[in-house]
Amino acid sequence: MVLREAALWIDIMKADPHTPYFSGRLTKPKSMKANAPIVLDLPKKPILFQLFIDEKQWLRAEKFTEDLRIRTHDWQSEVSQNPIFHSLN
Repeated sequence: MVLREAALWIDIMKADPHTPYFSGRLTKPKSMKANAPIVLDLPKKPILFQLFIDEKQWLRAEKFTEDLRIRTHDWQSEVSQNPIFHSLN
């Protein structure tokens, strides 16, 4: 899996996990004082990211989603047919 910032084509997954990714780019001192707190400086344009996954991960995700849909449907059917649940409403 690869996560990239689209404009700069930077692989975010390889960045130092101990350093905030946007540190220095989207932060600035609140004032010109020496010990001023650092605040977030929102970007002017949205920052776009691209996530690349291999086919095996994609197929596992599709299977998980389908299995979840089936389990949810089965559970809803069970609830609608069970008189205990109807008496709670």
